[in-house]
Amino acid sequence: MEKQKMTQISFWVFAMLLFCTVISIRIQELMRNEVTVLSPVEERKLQGLSFPARCLCENSDGMTGVWEVVREKDAMGEQIRVRFREVQLISQDETTAVILNEGYELHIVDYFAYPLDEAMVVEIISNELEEQAMKSQLDSQKKNLYQLAFFVLIYFIVTWIANYLLKGLFHKKPWQAVLGIGILIVSAYLVYHAMGAVDIPRAYLPEEQIFDIGFYLEG
Repeated sequence: MEKQKMTQISFWVFAMLLFCTVISIRIQELMRNEVTVLSPVEERKLQGLSFPARCLCENSDGMTGVWEVVREKDAMGEQIRVRFREVQLISQDETTAVILNEGYELHIVDYFAYPLDEAMVVEIISNELEEQAMKSQLDSQKKNLYQLAFFVLIYFIVTWIANYLLKGLFHKKPWQAVLGIGILIVSAYLVYHAMGAVDIPRAYLPEEQIFDIGFYLEG
């Protein structure tokens, strides 16, 4: 009996870890800083590259540069990150900046939802959303949020059923335990899929972590 209880406790720990892993992966994707990207225009007479002056910024060391979008590979696969690149300024007015063309392809961040940090993983969007467009997108997500809540409920119901089926290990019915694990994994995938359908505009989410209750209360 003691062994059976320990097995069931271990199963619940596994089920909770599986659930948290599935949710955290999707939350990490949802919390990526959204940016728009532009490519500078070649200025042959000045041997430079021109782009909107608003893209120029200074880093913590006081160096003038731009946020460059790069694709890098790591243990998680290919990631889109931003890197601060110092530039040599040729000219600048209120609207346009021209920098020295050093012969490399450059993709510059124009709009960003939240302040950028070195090596931050970002998500490229086609254009900056206006307030009304973001509100419309947020309203359209209600169905996806209800669907997510439904599958989360299903997951915990399935966990309870799978835990019951796990008793088959102690009654010479191992197929019951296999069935329980199988339906648990399927329900975890459904939660993962439902979470992936949720696409809340980044500006409507906290800057650092999604469970910042103060942020939502202020909103």
